[in-house]
Amino acid sequence: MKISFPYMGCVTGYKKLLELLGHEVVMPYKPTQNTIDLGVKYSPEFICFPFKVMLGTYIEAAQRGAEVIISSGGHGPCRAGLYGEVHQRILKSLGYDVEVIIFDSLFKSFGEFYRKLDMVRNGVPLRKVLKYVHFCYKMICQMDEIEKRLSG
Repeated sequence: MKISFPYMGCVTGYKKLLELLGHEVVMPYKPTQNTIDLGVKYSPEFICFPFKVMLGTYIEAAQRGAEVIISSGGHGPCRAGLYGEVHQRILKSLGYDVEVIIFDSLFKSFGEFYRKLDMVRNGVPLRKVLKYVHFCYKMICQMDEIEKRLSG
């Protein structure tokens, strides 16, 4: 399966995790003016800028063959928890055959979280998935530390 995700700075750890699960990764580009223009063009007028940038990123990934886009959900004072559903609808209306999978907190609905995990784990045993997640988490933490040292 060809999978992508939103651009979030250094995304190498996420790429590695998906590759370990046997997926082909469509790396998100660092947002450009074209990314923003696409997002603005196809987003609802009064929605926030982060939504528009994410949509532009998703359109670019879909144009490059992504079949699935993975993101995180949210809750609280902003509408971030609704982004996935709206992004999915816009992508479909534009003719892209891509599925947006939103991972919310496993404490919100463990069954729903596990169902989505099952879709992404690609038949890899759960024990290995946990091992890969731990490895990639440590990798991301180490990369964050290197970045802090380089910028500080």
